[in-house]
Amino acid sequence: MKTAKIVLGFVVIGFFAGLFGGYTIWRPKDDQKTDLRELVAKVGDAAERIEKRNQDLASQVEALSAR
Repeated sequence: MKTAKIVLGFVVIGFFAGLFGGYTIWRPKDDQKTDLRELVAKVGDAAERIEKRNQDLASQVEALSAR
């Protein structure tokens, strides 16, 4: 029982250390205000590129499987 508490303690400490470290590294910077419209446009463009690439790959696989 004592060993389980120690292991649980280390897991909890590790979890909170990870949260703190992650926030410290990747927190939003004050001088970099995010333009949400620009971000949504970039995500939309990326989704379109991925969709086009997926269609191209699907047609290539279809052509190879028809042989």
